[in-house]
Amino acid sequence: MLVTVNQLLGRDWSLGARYRLTQAVLNDNYPDVPVSPSPIDNPIYPSQRIKGVLQQLSLSAIYNHPCGFFARGESLWDSQSNIEPGDDFWQFNALIGYRFLRRKAEVTLGLLNLTDQNYSLNSLNLYNELPRSRTLVLRLQLSF
Repeated sequence: MLVTVNQLLGRDWSLGARYRLTQAVLNDNYPDVPVSPSPIDNPIYPSQRIKGVLQQLSLSAIYNHPCGFFARGESLWDSQSNIEPGDDFWQFNALIGYRFLRRKAEVTLGLLNLTDQNYSLNSLNLYNELPRSRTLVLRLQLSF
């Protein structure tokens, strides 16, 4: 399930929100594999069902000036629950940039994961990889 809401506020500002809920189920069935004798050996079970639920919320505010300057602030929340303890965390991003050549070129400078928040999500659910530490990003985008 995905729900997205965007709203223009006047000429220069816009706000956005996106909520995504995904569920994944993995059914393992290996009837010929015996259960390992000790839990210390990381037991393998011949049949198991693993379920993961991932919730993601993205909030953003964008300022676009007519001259081409823009700024963007983002808050990203991820929460996962599954058989093992999941993870629940926020990440914050800040970006500034400039569009030129009739919006055919864009330069962006940003700092991702401002609070240096690491995370531990189970790979059972598909998700876009987020920075695990504070990250400086510089991007040049050309459109033809």
